[in-house]
Amino acid sequence: MITKKCSTCHETKEVSEFHTRSDSNDRLRGQCYPCQRKVNAQWRERNPDKVRGANCRKRERLNGSRELRDAQRARSREWHNRARENPEHVACEQERKRQRRLDPEFRDREREKDRAYARRRREDSKYREYMRVYLRGWRKRNIAKCIGYRSKRYRRAGTHSTALERVEIYERDGGRCHLCKRSVSKKRFELDHLIPVSMGGRNERNNLALAHVRCNRTRHVRGPAQLRLPVLEVVGE
Repeated sequence: MITKKCSTCHETKEVSEFHTRSDSNDRLRGQCYPCQRKVNAQWRERNPDKVRGANCRKRERLNGSRELRDAQRARSREWHNRARENPEHVACEQERKRQRRLDPEFRDREREKDRAYARRRREDSKYREYMRVYLRGWRKRNIAKCIGYRSKRYRRAGTHSTALERVEIYERDGGRCHLCKRSVSKKRFELDHLIPVSMGGRNERNNLALAHVRCNRTRHVRGPAQLRLPVLEVVGE
């Protein structure tokens, strides 16, 4: 086991606890991960204007020039390719990732960081519109993949509903959409999953309700339809 002494806390630790650095003799930083994080956090607290300014300048520079953005990506790919060819670097990275996965505090911190990032994204109207357009285009370009993903979800949820079951559910709900409460044509309707298949719902009668095609697809996986599940269980009995 190869060890190294931290220059800040003066503790001897494994090399997997240190960042890599190409210009040092042993290709490692002098501070371990915890000490490096503390130093970086203290610097950011002392210099909030510099942090904001650097982030804004970088964002403007990359967004304003495609050539700079492509050049930075090329440099990053080149650095990663060189690092992958170095067996010592690969071993250190693997050991560092393994130690981090075993650390419950690190896992909780990363999970909370991902949740905060997702919340910020959901609140950004421009990002939501961008993702809506992007996903619509992706589905058109990858129809086969969409069908495959949907088929996998339905296989996990159970078998598809038969024509007889569809008629029985139509009669059970009285021919009315469970979302808008209006009458539904017997020739054109859909069965809405109260608990969506993507959230673990099953293809069972107690989890299916009559709905207009437009109502079902507008609600998608949102809405309070799950609250009606206990009522339908009683009716199904």
